[in-house]
Amino acid sequence: MADNVVTVVTGAGRGIGRAIALRMAKDTPVMVVGRTAADLRKVCAEIRAAGGIAMHCTGDVANITTARRCLEQIHRSKRVARHLVCNAGIAKGGDTHTFNPRLAEQMMRVNYTGAMNFAIACLPDLLAQRDGTICLMSSVLGVRGHKRETAYAATKHALVGMSRSLAHEYSRKGIKVVPLCPGFVESDMTQRSIDGLVRYRGISESEARAIIAASNASNRIIPAEEVAEMVARVCSGEQPVNGEPLLME
Repeated sequence: MADNVVTVVTGAGRGIGRAIALRMAKDTPVMVVGRTAADLRKVCAEIRAAGGIAMHCTGDVANITTARRCLEQIHRSKRVARHLVCNAGIAKGGDTHTFNPRLAEQMMRVNYTGAMNFAIACLPDLLAQRDGTICLMSSVLGVRGHKRETAYAATKHALVGMSRSLAHEYSRKGIKVVPLCPGFVESDMTQRSIDGLVRYRGISESEARAIIAASNASNRIIPAEEVAEMVARVCSGEQPVNGEPLLME
């Protein structure tokens, strides 16, 4: 393990972010970022119990001060950021003509602005090393639309556009960029989609789960650990990247 560099994972308190933090802690120290301190401390404890190094920074990714505090903490530990995984996100669907515009704005602030805040904060470290990775957790809805998901899809399309532009700007300076675009992954977010189908269609949970699984090309809900392993491959250079969407279905 390289002890002088850090992988930053936002939205790391649970779900996909937690899985990514646990996997990346096998390769580097990890800085986990999220809104709930208790969840972050639990993830850090798991990492340390497995022999890894972990730190945490609590705050709202949509606020640039959270990203700045995160980097200050890394630098105080005599380390630098090497990999950034922007996983923090919120999702809410619904008919567009009745959708709450404030909720649409909140999703854009967390899903897109939060990622931009951390990219801006981490890029100086990556540029100084002429090495590093920026992995933006987009979605299959970042490359195609879906009814009743207009606001969410817009935020995920924004991340794909952001990744493409970052790759053009920084790939010749040693920085790898990838928008990872998974389908439905085992997570609290997917469970909420299953619960919504149960309520909306009046079907059983097993029937709703089968419908969700069938929307993925693999006809299954993807384990969070598989997404984490793909992130590790991207960061290690095993998975070639150039800013274009990396689909996982």
